[in-house]
Amino acid sequence: MSTSTKRTSTGRSHCLTIRPLGGVGRGSELEKRILKWLSKQEHYCCVSEMEDDKRHLHVQLWSTRTRNLNDLKKSVVRICAKLVPNWDKKRAHIAVQGKYGCSDWYDTYLLNNPEKAGDKVEILGELSVPDDTEPFYPTEEELEDMKSRKAQNEAVDKRMAKLEQLFFQFCDECEEPAKPTYLRCAEALAWMMYEKRLICTLKDDRTCRNLAKKLNAYIRRCRRPTFLSDEDYQNWKDLRDMKNNVNT
Repeated sequence: MSTSTKRTSTGRSHCLTIRPLGGVGRGSELEKRILKWLSKQEHYCCVSEMEDDKRHLHVQLWSTRTRNLNDLKKSVVRICAKLVPNWDKKRAHIAVQGKYGCSDWYDTYLLNNPEKAGDKVEILGELSVPDDTEPFYPTEEELEDMKSRKAQNEAVDKRMAKLEQLFFQFCDECEEPAKPTYLRCAEALAWMMYEKRLICTLKDDRTCRNLAKKLNAYIRRCRRPTFLSDEDYQNWKDLRDMKNNVNT
């Protein structure tokens, strides 16, 4: 069953942390190359934190066009791969981390953060922050969409995670209570398959009922093994009750 289409995540503000093993040396070729790359960007703020092998860089960028976060990270990774001694490709995702900018991270986290009062923070290169940063950040709706996609991408069971999101979309659009029940999950599946055609129709009614049951349990994070036969489920309940009686 197909529940999603491939989408590319883009944004107009991005935050990067560059923390390779051994740190980013003051005045090093690595620092120079990163600053040279940054100088070609539209707007950016770059600061260094700490000293010696713990010294690392934080960057926030702003662009008038939408850009993909992974593309920006790859550019920095390529610089690091050439200049960091004993570069380990397996640690690239740790050495260069990133996220989409949703607020003035450069100000609240980097420059005016009371928790960083003891760290040696220094602005590097040109401080080129837009006069008005708000238009570069996602709207509330876009932010919720980004969070939803992030949760789905990180889910172990992407299919059920997507169905969970569609269930809450159903509740919102149809003004139904967001509390999951078996019947509400069944109605949501019908809405997904027949009315909105967001997912492929299931092969038979039994499969529909089973999926509604599983979706209900998934959304509620149920720990009850309701998939057992009636006899085994009753045995499980009896054993659980005995355990609870012993503990009390």
